[in-house]
Amino acid sequence: MRSTLLVVCLTACPPTFVALAQESDWEVFDLTDAVTQGVMDMQNRPWIGTATGDLLVYDGFTWTRTTCFPGPVSALATSPDGYVWCAVARDGIGGGVARFHTTYRAALGVKEDMLRNRYVYSMVADARGTIWYADVGPKGIGRHDVQTWDGKQWHTAQPADSLSFGVLAPRRQGGMWGAFWAPSGYSLAHHDGQGWQPALQLSPHLSVSSLLDTEDRLWVGTTDGLLEIDRDHVAHRHVVPSGDSVTALALREARDVWVGTQDGLFLFEQGAWRRIDLIAAGLPGEHVTMLLPELNGALWVAARDEENQQSGLARYTPAPASTSSSEEPEAVDYDATLDAYPNPTSQGVQIGFTATHGSQYTLQIHDVTGRRLGQYQRRLAPGQPWNVTWQPDSNLSAGIYVLVLSDEQRVVARRSVSVLR
Repeated sequence: MRSTLLVVCLTACPPTFVALAQESDWEVFDLTDAVTQGVMDMQNRPWIGTATGDLLVYDGFTWTRTTCFPGPVSALATSPDGYVWCAVARDGIGGGVARFHTTYRAALGVKEDMLRNRYVYSMVADARGTIWYADVGPKGIGRHDVQTWDGKQWHTAQPADSLSFGVLAPRRQGGMWGAFWAPSGYSLAHHDGQGWQPALQLSPHLSVSSLLDTEDRLWVGTTDGLLEIDRDHVAHRHVVPSGDSVTALALREARDVWVGTQDGLFLFEQGAWRRIDLIAAGLPGEHVTMLLPELNGALWVAARDEENQQSGLARYTPAPASTSSSEEPEAVDYDATLDAYPNPTSQGVQIGFTATHGSQYTLQIHDVTGRRLGQYQRRLAPGQPWNVTWQPDSNLSAGIYVLVLSDEQRVVARRSVSVLR
């Protein structure tokens, strides 16, 4: 059954604007290319797509350049089998989908052309590692198609004939979210493996730029701000302080979301807006074109000065969280007290933590798509050690997996583990 958009907290609950102190580390890179897309590979290296079709890969020391196809890189995705997928949207003949196989020793593998002459504008990997892409047919014309790659061949998972595809985003519980466009406006639907199921009809004046699925809600970036959609498909509208269109979304943790707009970068944290000054950070403008989170909480930001046609790329490391009440437990820096050995590993991993305060602790293991693979819980007293053995399933692919430790209030430690096969 199709649901109708219900917006609550529109004028009665105006957003709180909190200026974010510049107590964080910025690393700005001298980049002449206009950045369009970004993705982290299985080795936690950023792949940056540009308006010329080039791909830039950073290993922590140097940049390596290769080419997807001539034309703007419209989408990047990582699959658990070690491939980085790139897509280019280009009018006329050109564009398509290619992939690169990456390893721990070599950032760039041999390029494989998977599709040619396709106008691809959205591509992601779902929780099972299946690649989904949406295009407008050969040479940029024709019916809007959604295709999936099962490791051997492409399959069609197209929407209704009257709808055009806009944005794809993986569902945490499996399948895919899609934003469809029709003359009556955008609508949201999810694919459950059998077909597309209508979920929500948006207001006719809204245009969708980005989707971000968490465990209990869907975030939708629109031309009119940020929508938070709960499990009952009720949409809560959050007005961006700048009043500009949302251009990019990225998950920080839990319900905290990075929001890129045409006029700045914001962190929507527990109902309050915090703004990051991109100009003070050294970027040429504040029109955010890409947000790319790392496993350790860092964020890659691409921004542009539209007037002077200048682009910039920076890596932002947020300052450690702090608390204002002496009754609250002391904040713990990520990776400060969470141990994992051996790492990398081809067998089991011994995970150790010593509690800094008494609480109920939860340890979760995720893959790079955010899919939860395991969970452990235990109540600890101050100073009490906790040791857990995680045995990766034999069917898990080689790559990076994330350990997230939380107490009853927030995430207190985070660490990545490399699994070898």
